[in-house]
Order: sequence, then C-alpha cells, then structure tokens
Amino acid sequence: MSACLTARLDAQTWTKVPGCARDIGVGRDAFTGRDGIVGIVGGSEAGPGGWSIHRWTGSEWERVEGAGVRIAVGTYGNPWLVNRDGAIYERSKADWVKRPGCARDIGASSAGEYIIGCTPNRAGDPGGGAIYSWNLSSWSESRYGAGTRIAVDRGAVWLVNAQGGVFWNGQASEWTKLPGCAKDIAVDGVGTAWIIGCSPAPGGWSIHRWTGASWERVEGGGVAIAAGRGNAVWVVNAQGDIFRGALGATVPSSVLPATFSIEIESLLGTAQTKRADQPMRQVMASFGPGWGEDAQLFWPAAQLHAELRLEPWIFLPEPGGQYEVLLTYTKAPDYGEFAVYPDTVYAHTKKLASVNAWAPTVTRDVVSLGVWNLHGGPITLRFDVDGKVAESKGYLVGLDRLESRRQP
Repeated sequence: MSACLTARLDAQTWTKVPGCARDIGVGRDAFTGRDGIVGIVGGSEAGPGGWSIHRWTGSEWERVEGAGVRIAVGTYGNPWLVNRDGAIYERSKADWVKRPGCARDIGASSAGEYIIGCTPNRAGDPGGGAIYSWNLSSWSESRYGAGTRIAVDRGAVWLVNAQGGVFWNGQASEWTKLPGCAKDIAVDGVGTAWIIGCSPAPGGWSIHRWTGASWERVEGGGVAIAAGRGNAVWVVNAQGDIFRGALGATVPSSVLPATFSIEIESLLGTAQTKRADQPMRQVMASFGPGWGEDAQLFWPAAQLHAELRLEPWIFLPEPGGQYEVLLTYTKAPDYGEFAVYPDTVYAHTKKLASVNAWAPTVTRDVVSLGVWNLHGGPITLRFDVDGKVAESKGYLVGLDRLESRRQP
C-alpha cells in the first residue's frame, strides 16, 4: 500500500494501525461473532474503478482483488463495494458479484443493505440521492429520504444529507432530524451512532458520539468512520492514516431506546428450515398500508410440524433493561396456527406464544412474546406450525416485525 502522511491523534484514545485508506467498513465474522472483518478502500489506484481493496488479518492488510471508493461490511462478513462509476458489487466467496443499480454510498447490517442512489428521490429532495433497500434481487426505493452518507444498524437507518443534516429512522416511515452537522456516519454494535462532524480538527473534521440526546465530542479528527460490535471504532484521517479506538461507553439506562424494531424479512439470511419450504420476502403494498417497508417474510409452510428458525440480533448498551417483545404477523384465509419458542439465554425454553393466523381477509395483528431482560446479542426464535382452523385453506405464515418496548 502506498505511504501516507501521519497526523497524530491522542494516543490514549486511538491506536494507529498500519496502512493507508480512503474509506473503511467493519462487520461481524460469521464464524466467531467478533469484528473479524474489516475492509478498506486503500491508498493505491487500482484501475478505473477506484482504489485498492484490503482485508484486515489482525496484523496486516491483505490485498483483495477489485477497486472502489466506498465499502461496507454486512453482518455475516460479506463486503459490499461501490466503485467510481457507481457500480455496486457484493463479495460472494472469492468473487465480486455485480448487483444492479447505481450508488454513491452503501450501508449494511443484518437489517439489510441500503444505498444512496445516483439520482434524486421521487420528490426531488435536494438533500442528495434517493435511498434504496436490497430485496435479494433488486433495489427498492425506501425510507422516503435523500442523503449523501448512510449507516444501518439492526433497527434503524441513519442518514447524512448534502447540507450536513443528521437524520434517524427507526420505523420505516418518518425521519427524525437530530442536532448537529456531519460529513460521515457509522453505528456501532450497541446501536450508538458516531459521526465525522463539520468542525475542523487535526486530521480532518471533529469526531462525535451520540449520547441519546446530543453529540459528545471525542478526541481526534478524521474524514471517514466505521464502527463494529462492542466498543470498536475505526477512523481514517485526511492523510489516509487508519486508527482504531476502544471508545464505546455504557449508555445510561435513561437513554436506552424506548422502542426498537426489526423488519423480519431482513432476517432471511439467518433462516433455517428442515424442509424445502424456504421463506421469502413478499411485497405487501397491494394489501394496504401498515406493513414495515411494505413487505413481510412469507413462509410457505406446507404441512403440520414445519419449523422455521430465525436469528435476530438485539443491540442494547450494557446493562440492558426489561423490554416487552412484540411480534407483528399477518392473518389471511390460507394461514395456519403456529407457536413461538425461544432458544436463548434471555428467556426460558417454554412456549412464548400461540398464534391463530387465520382471518377471512388479509390483515395484521400483534402478539406479545413476554417481557425479557435484554442485554444485547443474538437470540434464536423458532416458529412451529402446530395446526390450522377448519376454515383455513393452508398452513402459511407471514411475519412482519419484531418490536421491543422498554418497561418502567
């Protein structure tokens, strides 16, 4: 990798990592569950597509074929890349697979992949490019906003627009404008947002951490930021130097989120079934408003005793808190009855809920899965088809959203 100029950051806050970068992305290693995948767009030209691509081995940067200008790493360690022309690539095993569309930035997590597109949104918003979500085969315009930088955690999308405004959207509908000004944004493993601010600082621009009410200044400066599980934050400065900081802090329970939600169709990558009845994303807009992202996870369970396992990740600061977990599901004339069981340290293995999903018309309903003491991390939910009412034409299942509400 080409040499970079060096600008020091506070040694008590940051550790300099060898190498030179233009952008950086962090994701979870699928095998260890730790931040085993850190990728950078490096400091060397690698062709018309942009800069070289590298993967952190723990001690050095290993060159990966390809070239780009923006990078993000998904939950299961699969990097996504945007090149200089806006082309989008996903790493699959040892190859880059070109995906449709055009992007200026990309964010990835278990909640899915989101891009800032190359054209304005349908409303012509001057804030930047339209926002799209990946539906496993194409990009769907989503979240109704516009921006220049995007970050995704498991329950929300965070956005920076062309004017430096910072926005948060946790319910797939309206954006909440936050105070402050940003150039880049990232979200760590406990859902805390980090920004490269707009105030000049050695190495670029100021660095800030969201406290739940305001942006707390952190020592140092940079031009690009990424964050992973736990308290790992990575920064690239204006000289291309790379720094890693152990900066995460326990967030007081007073700023724990009152609610957070996960679109269940975003968990397709974790789905496991014993038969060939694989779940899929189903667009629900034709059935009326209300489904998150206008879609659901549709499971074409064909018979009694079919099983589906999903692995949502719950990210909360330590210590966690008491949350009621709610499941929004679809009811329809050909839907069956199913039970929900946990496989987690957060609850006993008894049945959490029994659901009759039959209805004469397509609609939605909500069932409580109980109050859980959540501390953050993976949980596994098992859905068992255990029958159907006489009026039902089948055993189908539709799952829309998991939502948690903090208890007093």
